[in-house]
Amino acid sequence: MSAKHTPGPWVADGEYVHAVEFIRLCCGRGYSSCCGDPEISESRFQIAQCAPENAPLIAAAPDLLEALKDALAGWRYIREHHGDLYGVGWDRVEEAARAAIARATGERG
Repeated sequence: MSAKHTPGPWVADGEYVHAVEFIRLCCGRGYSSCCGDPEISESRFQIAQCAPENAPLIAAAPDLLEALKDALAGWRYIREHHGDLYGVGWDRVEEAARAAIARATGERG
């Protein structure tokens, strides 16, 4: 199943969001007015206004962030009380979750 929303990564810059893949998809199909000059590879645009299919993802972002925080807390509890039961691969997941939370909360660019 392919995603209906613009694939990441997205980069927040004030009220604008950069998504180079969206610029390629959008401007490549003749919608240059919604993503700026297609000659500029890092055009800025308001992602929800430009691509309505992104609105559900944006609206769900706070819930997704809280769910990820909760999952990470549960994972920490399991590791503290039961050890690393699931193998090395979970370290990668934990690192990715921490990075995503930091990015979403503005703790790290």
